[in-house]
Amino acid sequence: MNLNDAIQQLEALGNEQTRKTWCRHGAAEPMFGVKFGDLVKLQKRIKLDHKLASELWHTGIHDARLLACMVADANLITEKELKVWASEVKDSSTAEALAAFASRTPMVVKTREAWLADPKLQRAGWSMVGHCAKDGASLDEATSLDYLKRIESNIHQAENWTRRTMMYVLIGIGGRNATLRKAAEAAIHRIGPVAFDPGDTACEFPDPLPYIAKIWARKKAWA
Repeated sequence: MNLNDAIQQLEALGNEQTRKTWCRHGAAEPMFGVKFGDLVKLQKRIKLDHKLASELWHTGIHDARLLACMVADANLITEKELKVWASEVKDSSTAEALAAFASRTPMVVKTREAWLADPKLQRAGWSMVGHCAKDGASLDEATSLDYLKRIESNIHQAENWTRRTMMYVLIGIGGRNATLRKAAEAAIHRIGPVAFDPGDTACEFPDPLPYIAKIWARKKAWA
Protein backbone atom coordinates (compact mmCIF):
# COMPACT_ATOMS: atom_id res chain seq x y z
CA MET A 1 0.00 0.00 0.00
CA ASN A 2 1.38 3.41 -0.93
CA LEU A 3 0.78 6.74 0.80
CA ASN A 4 -1.95 7.87 -1.58
CA ASP A 5 -3.89 4.62 -1.07
CA ALA A 6 -3.54 4.84 2.71
CA ILE A 7 -4.75 8.44 2.84
CA GLN A 8 -7.71 7.64 0.60
CA GLN A 9 -8.71 4.77 2.86
CA LEU A 10 -8.33 6.87 6.00
CA GLU A 11 -10.49 9.58 4.48
CA ALA A 12 -13.15 7.03 3.51
CA LEU A 13 -13.15 5.58 7.03
CA GLY A 14 -13.47 8.95 8.74
CA ASN A 15 -16.71 10.35 10.08
CA GLU A 16 -17.80 13.53 11.81
CA GLN A 17 -18.92 11.90 15.05
CA THR A 18 -15.55 10.22 15.60
CA ARG A 19 -13.79 13.46 14.68
CA LYS A 20 -15.77 15.25 17.39
CA THR A 21 -14.88 12.51 19.89
CA TRP A 22 -11.18 12.81 19.09
CA CYS A 23 -11.45 16.59 19.43
CA ARG A 24 -13.04 16.30 22.88
CA HIS A 25 -9.99 14.28 23.91
CA GLY A 26 -7.69 17.03 22.70
CA ALA A 27 -6.69 15.65 19.29
CA ALA A 28 -5.26 18.23 16.92
CA GLU A 29 -6.52 19.01 13.43
CA PRO A 30 -6.26 18.11 10.62
CA MET A 31 -8.00 14.74 10.99
CA PHE A 32 -10.51 12.52 9.24
CA GLY A 33 -12.09 11.03 12.37
CA VAL A 34 -11.23 7.34 11.98
CA LYS A 35 -12.31 4.96 14.73
CA PHE A 36 -9.46 3.22 16.54
CA GLY A 37 -10.90 -0.18 15.62
CA ASP A 38 -10.77 0.74 11.93
CA LEU A 39 -7.15 1.84 12.32
CA VAL A 40 -6.37 -1.59 13.81
CA LYS A 41 -8.02 -3.32 10.84
CA LEU A 42 -6.02 -1.19 8.44
CA GLN A 43 -2.81 -1.93 10.34
CA LYS A 44 -3.46 -5.66 10.02
CA ARG A 45 -3.64 -5.25 6.26
CA ILE A 46 -0.47 -3.19 6.05
CA LYS A 47 1.45 -5.05 8.79
CA LEU A 48 4.89 -3.38 9.12
CA ASP A 49 5.97 -0.82 6.55
CA HIS A 50 8.45 1.69 7.93
CA LYS A 51 8.71 3.72 4.74
CA LEU A 52 4.95 4.16 4.68
CA ALA A 53 4.95 4.96 8.40
CA SER A 54 7.41 7.82 7.86
CA GLU A 55 5.35 9.17 5.00
CA LEU A 56 2.13 8.94 7.03
CA TRP A 57 3.73 10.76 9.96
CA HIS A 58 4.95 13.64 7.82
CA THR A 59 1.45 14.36 6.49
CA GLY A 60 0.67 15.85 9.90
CA ILE A 61 -2.83 14.32 9.78
CA HIS A 62 -3.94 12.99 13.16
CA ASP A 63 -5.32 9.66 11.92
CA ALA A 64 -2.32 9.14 9.66
CA ARG A 65 0.07 9.67 12.56
CA LEU A 66 -1.80 7.16 14.72
CA LEU A 67 -1.56 4.63 11.88
CA ALA A 68 2.13 5.49 11.43
CA CYS A 69 2.80 4.47 15.04
CA MET A 70 1.04 1.18 14.37
CA VAL A 71 2.86 0.19 11.16
CA ALA A 72 6.33 1.59 11.94
CA ASP A 73 9.12 -0.94 12.44
CA ALA A 74 10.64 -0.66 15.92
CA ASN A 75 13.88 -2.18 14.66
CA LEU A 76 14.28 0.21 11.74
CA ILE A 77 13.51 3.59 13.27
CA THR A 78 16.59 5.59 14.22
CA GLU A 79 17.06 7.53 17.43
CA LYS A 80 17.14 10.73 15.38
CA GLU A 81 13.86 9.95 13.62
CA LEU A 82 12.15 9.05 16.90
CA LYS A 83 13.30 12.38 18.39
CA VAL A 84 11.88 14.23 15.39
CA TRP A 85 8.54 12.47 15.74
CA ALA A 86 8.43 13.26 19.45
CA SER A 87 9.22 16.93 18.80
CA GLU A 88 6.34 17.14 16.33
CA VAL A 89 3.64 15.61 18.56
CA LYS A 90 0.68 17.98 18.79
CA ASP A 91 -1.71 16.18 21.15
CA SER A 92 -1.86 13.58 23.90
CA SER A 93 -3.51 10.79 21.88
CA THR A 94 -0.69 10.89 19.35
CA ALA A 95 1.82 11.00 22.20
CA GLU A 96 0.22 7.89 23.70
CA ALA A 97 0.39 6.06 20.37
CA LEU A 98 4.02 7.07 19.92
CA ALA A 99 4.79 5.92 23.47
CA ALA A 100 3.39 2.46 22.71
CA PHE A 101 5.63 2.25 19.65
CA ALA A 102 8.72 3.71 21.36
CA SER A 103 8.39 1.09 24.10
CA ARG A 104 9.19 -1.59 21.50
CA THR A 105 12.34 0.07 20.18
CA PRO A 106 15.94 -0.82 21.15
CA MET A 107 16.35 2.68 22.67
CA VAL A 108 13.40 2.24 25.00
CA VAL A 109 15.20 3.02 28.28
CA LYS A 110 17.00 6.12 26.99
CA THR A 111 13.85 7.44 25.33
CA ARG A 112 11.70 6.75 28.38
CA GLU A 113 13.95 8.78 30.66
CA ALA A 114 14.34 11.60 28.14
CA TRP A 115 10.58 11.97 27.79
CA LEU A 116 10.00 11.84 31.54
CA ALA A 117 12.43 14.75 31.86
CA ASP A 118 10.63 16.80 29.17
CA PRO A 119 7.56 18.68 30.49
CA LYS A 120 5.93 18.44 27.04
CA LEU A 121 6.37 14.67 26.88
CA GLN A 122 5.95 13.56 30.49
CA ARG A 123 2.59 11.92 29.86
CA ALA A 124 4.09 9.98 26.96
CA GLY A 125 7.06 9.07 29.16
CA TRP A 126 4.80 7.68 31.86
CA SER A 127 2.81 5.87 29.20
CA MET A 128 6.08 4.23 28.13
CA VAL A 129 6.66 3.14 31.74
CA GLY A 130 3.19 1.59 31.71
CA HIS A 131 3.87 -0.35 28.53
CA CYS A 132 7.21 -1.52 29.89
CA ALA A 133 5.56 -2.65 33.12
CA LYS A 134 3.35 -4.97 31.07
CA ASP A 135 6.14 -6.77 29.23
CA GLY A 136 8.77 -6.46 31.96
CA ALA A 137 11.67 -6.70 29.52
CA SER A 138 13.12 -3.26 30.20
CA LEU A 139 11.78 -2.65 33.70
CA ASP A 140 13.36 -4.58 36.55
CA GLU A 141 12.13 -4.57 40.14
CA ALA A 142 14.55 -1.91 41.39
CA THR A 143 13.59 0.46 38.58
CA SER A 144 9.91 -0.24 39.20
CA LEU A 145 10.30 0.67 42.87
CA ASP A 146 12.02 3.89 41.86
CA TYR A 147 9.12 4.78 39.58
CA LEU A 148 6.66 4.16 42.40
CA LYS A 149 8.59 6.66 44.54
CA ARG A 150 8.60 9.19 41.69
CA ILE A 151 4.86 8.81 41.20
CA GLU A 152 4.19 9.24 44.90
CA SER A 153 6.33 12.39 45.03
CA ASN A 154 5.00 14.04 41.88
CA ILE A 155 1.48 12.87 41.04
CA HIS A 156 -0.35 15.69 42.82
CA GLN A 157 1.70 18.33 41.00
CA ALA A 158 1.52 16.68 37.58
CA GLU A 159 -0.66 17.84 34.68
CA ASN A 160 -4.28 16.62 34.83
CA TRP A 161 -4.12 13.81 32.25
CA THR A 162 -0.58 12.90 33.26
CA ARG A 163 -1.91 12.19 36.77
CA ARG A 164 -4.31 9.66 35.27
CA THR A 165 -1.53 7.98 33.28
CA MET A 166 0.71 7.86 36.36
CA MET A 167 -2.01 6.11 38.37
CA TYR A 168 -2.44 3.47 35.67
CA VAL A 169 1.33 2.97 35.75
CA LEU A 170 1.18 2.48 39.52
CA ILE A 171 -1.54 -0.13 39.03
CA GLY A 172 0.46 -1.90 36.33
CA ILE A 173 3.56 -2.07 38.48
CA GLY A 174 1.47 -3.32 41.40
CA GLY A 175 0.38 -6.25 39.29
CA ARG A 176 3.86 -7.51 38.50
CA ASN A 177 4.91 -9.41 41.63
CA ALA A 178 4.16 -9.63 45.35
CA THR A 179 6.91 -7.21 46.39
CA LEU A 180 5.77 -4.57 43.94
CA ARG A 181 2.14 -5.11 44.88
CA LYS A 182 2.94 -4.39 48.52
CA ALA A 183 4.95 -1.29 47.59
CA ALA A 184 2.28 -0.01 45.19
CA GLU A 185 -0.54 -0.44 47.67
CA ALA A 186 1.47 1.33 50.37
CA ALA A 187 2.14 4.21 47.97
CA ILE A 188 -1.57 4.43 47.12
CA HIS A 189 -2.47 4.84 50.79
CA ARG A 190 0.15 7.58 51.20
CA ILE A 191 -0.91 9.37 48.01
CA GLY A 192 -4.57 9.55 48.98
CA PRO A 193 -7.25 11.06 46.71
CA VAL A 194 -5.99 12.53 43.44
CA ALA A 195 -7.81 15.35 41.65
CA PHE A 196 -8.82 14.72 38.03
CA ASP A 197 -10.94 16.72 35.59
CA PRO A 198 -12.27 14.60 32.68
CA GLY A 199 -13.42 17.66 30.78
CA ASP A 200 -15.99 16.90 28.09
CA THR A 201 -15.18 13.18 28.05
CA ALA A 202 -16.45 10.00 29.69
CA CYS A 203 -12.99 9.14 31.03
CA GLU A 204 -12.72 8.27 34.71
CA PHE A 205 -9.87 8.24 37.17
CA PRO A 206 -9.09 4.64 38.23
CA ASP A 207 -9.72 3.43 41.77
CA PRO A 208 -6.30 1.76 42.12
CA LEU A 209 -6.71 -0.74 44.96
CA PRO A 210 -9.64 -2.62 43.38
CA TYR A 211 -7.80 -2.61 40.04
CA ILE A 212 -4.74 -4.23 41.56
CA ALA A 213 -6.94 -6.75 43.40
CA LYS A 214 -8.57 -7.71 40.08
CA ILE A 215 -5.18 -8.23 38.45
CA TRP A 216 -4.14 -10.62 41.21
CA ALA A 217 -7.51 -12.40 41.14
CA ARG A 218 -6.98 -13.07 37.43
CA LYS A 219 -3.45 -14.31 38.10
CA LYS A 220 -4.83 -16.75 40.70
CA ALA A 221 -7.55 -17.93 38.29
CA TRP A 222 -5.00 -18.57 35.55
CA ALA A 223 -2.54 -20.38 37.85
